[in-house]
Amino acid sequence: MKKLKRSIAVVIISLALLIVNFQHVQGTIIGMHIFISLWRFEKEVLQATPARQYYEGIAWLHIFEGLRILSEHPEHVDEVYSLANLTLPHLDALLDGKGDTATITEEQVKAVEAEVNWWMSVASPYLQGVLF
Repeated sequence: MKKLKRSIAVVIISLALLIVNFQHVQGTIIGMHIFISLWRFEKEVLQATPARQYYEGIAWLHIFEGLRILSEHPEHVDEVYSLANLTLPHLDALLDGKGDTATITEEQVKAVEAEVNWWMSVASPYLQGVLF
């Protein structure tokens, strides 16, 4: 459960940081897709759960550190886009009521784990504690 919590949190934080940092997202098709998918996820799934406040709190509490990290590592934005391309079709299927057709692959799990590991390598000890 803790591993799942950590993975979900880091994916949500990573993609949310891209949305907030419009220098990376503005004007791109994938940027709009990320924005729309995450907005739908937040409205249709996350708001309906007691965990909503927890995950939103994590995102807002660490938004500035995340923005700083991405500005110090602009090359990592491509990795986040790759993760979005890999996972957004399945999130969209879930949101469209086709969750039974969305299969989580080993490649996706490894990509999320790699993202978690990257954030753990650059995050402050406080953020590391939240993510792990």
